[in-house]
Amino acid sequence: MDSAAPPVVLDLKPEGSASQCVRDSGPIATTPTAANSSSLATTASSGTANSSRAKSRRQLRLNSVKAGLSALIPIRRSSLKFADSMPDASSDQFLDTEPVFSKKLPGLTIPALKDLLQVEPSILDECMKKDIAAYDLTPAAWQPATASPNDTLVRSIRYKMPVPADVPSAARAVIKIPEYCTCRTFSRLRTTDTELDLTFQTISVGLPFGENVRLQVANSFVPYTDAEVSGLLFRRWIVVVWTKELPWSIRFLKGHVLSQIMQSGKESAAILASMLEEQILLGI
Repeated sequence: MDSAAPPVVLDLKPEGSASQCVRDSGPIATTPTAANSSSLATTASSGTANSSRAKSRRQLRLNSVKAGLSALIPIRRSSLKFADSMPDASSDQFLDTEPVFSKKLPGLTIPALKDLLQVEPSILDECMKKDIAAYDLTPAAWQPATASPNDTLVRSIRYKMPVPADVPSAARAVIKIPEYCTCRTFSRLRTTDTELDLTFQTISVGLPFGENVRLQVANSFVPYTDAEVSGLLFRRWIVVVWTKELPWSIRFLKGHVLSQIMQSGKESAAILASMLEEQILLGI
């Protein structure tokens, strides 16, 4: 039976009103003339071909999603309950907080990204392997959230990872540090017309006092337009919650742990962004 501690419900909403999203109205339409009618016909033909290719690529992605989901185990009931009760985190909750990572991804759209995140093997799992050398991964399939099935999917994955070698020697003298720990990451994928939110909460098992800290990662992807280029702005925020105070003998580690989590979160976001850029070049 897969049991898990209840998720931490983080109240991240700052005081004050939420920001408003202003959309570009787009170019002003003009009436075609005889001089440019041939050019317009060529452009229309090219646009039709591009649209057809885009539909074909999307169908291939959807086929990959279906094939991947059928090969995975369904999420367990306890994990579903955990992921269902996780809070959604959107960019308007961090209006007064600088993200640990921010990058524009030209050429990426919300529908394409949603499809890509569901393709198996998961790009998120591959990111874990590159970032923290995760192994023995046991992912569950994405499935609709119980409370909001129309716009939110949930998922869980269990894996092992080596414990970082940079644990201070003073800590190693006080507590026994294992070679690896077992982790479970619960994910929520919520999409609207104006934003895709990808939220993680991770629990560590087997690491001394791992149950004392809870990590939540909030990833936001919102459309942007710069001159003639459009895409998604990828931003990441990290929230660390100490659910229980550390013993006084190792309390000095809190600053080190916080620093390492923030740096690791920034590096893993850069890896994910690089992998998404590779997919864009492949024509997702």
